[in-house]
Amino acid sequence: MKKIFGVVLIAALVLGMAGVAMAAHLEVTGNGAGVRLTGEFRVRGINTNNATDADADVDDRQAWIDQRYRLMLDALVGDDVEVKTRFTAASGMWDGTASTGTWAVDHAYLVLKAFDSTFYIGRQPASWGNKLLVWGAIKDRFKVVRKAGDITYGGFYQKDREDLAPTGGNDQDEFAAFIIIPAGDHKVSLLYVMVKDRAGTGTGTDDSTDGALMDVSYKGKVGPASLMAEFATKTGDLFETAVDENAPTAFFIAAGMDLSDAIALSIAYASAANTYVADGDFAPTLAFGTDVNPTAIQNFGDSYNASVEDDTVSAVVVGAKYKASDALTAGLNVASATLSDDAEVTATEVDVYATYNLATNTTLWLGYMHLMTTDMSANDDPITSAAWQIKTSRIHPGIGAL
Repeated sequence: MKKIFGVVLIAALVLGMAGVAMAAHLEVTGNGAGVRLTGEFRVRGINTNNATDADADVDDRQAWIDQRYRLMLDALVGDDVEVKTRFTAASGMWDGTASTGTWAVDHAYLVLKAFDSTFYIGRQPASWGNKLLVWGAIKDRFKVVRKAGDITYGGFYQKDREDLAPTGGNDQDEFAAFIIIPAGDHKVSLLYVMVKDRAGTGTGTDDSTDGALMDVSYKGKVGPASLMAEFATKTGDLFETAVDENAPTAFFIAAGMDLSDAIALSIAYASAANTYVADGDFAPTLAFGTDVNPTAIQNFGDSYNASVEDDTVSAVVVGAKYKASDALTAGLNVASATLSDDAEVTATEVDVYATYNLATNTTLWLGYMHLMTTDMSANDDPITSAAWQIKTSRIHPGIGAL
């Protein structure tokens, strides 16, 4: 059985890599059934300096190259049933050693259409709103999605932690409801999650601590302007700060406008308070968003004065994009940020970046981030980060995508 499994994995890896390298995909279907095999490869180089303390006297320069390969395998059982999986392999930093035995199953879940509903059952990706709360995370869920006209609604049960010890009880569960309401050019999404956390004392008693997540997001257009906004908060004893009992809270609003076919402008404001840290895909500037920006040095909300519970991180960002051709787009961001409201650490950031289409489904990204701080260290030397990234992918949506 192990030999057979190994042969299947090798075959899947070879076929998936061929799909990536040739920007093609394998899709075998018949009578509503079949297999869809796609892949994604990323390689990037990163160089950061003074990222830990804005002090050139301390040797904290880092430079490295890393890579990641993903394989997506979808089994189309029928028009209303699909099993979706994602594997990550050959992932990590270049250091001259072979990557063996590094297969990781990121997703493995069932998509089932029945009873006028779509069910997502298993380890699945979780994304919501405009990335402030969660985006691309991996969650163990039983989710139900329904439609009422243009309105989408549903809920999910999520298992965060499970303790199987007879006298344990170190469990955490989430119970959620959501609704997505479109109206013309506008869309409002509301999410409420009740979290029940049983710390587990070894006595078998129910010593649960409760909390709740609430998120409201908006996306739409007003005239020529595109708008986005989101508000998220975490309440209850599980999330509120220990001393001051403040609720971690974050908010952002952004607007963008195309001045022509080639030029676009944007402006945004974001804040995070009381230990709230945004998802790693939330990236108002190149300094933030460690899951999406190769130049990022932290996630938005991480404070350089983290010991203070009522600290706030905020930023105002003005951006511009120029589409030089169908292949080349360049951008500029200028931001004024408060990295710690309590410690009065402020910063000015300048970003430059460009994206170039190298080949079919293959892009080159270049970026440079220059962060000038005030009262962060004795020297307040600039924090810099430069990176390049080549990414190729061929992704096809499956049934029941939300």
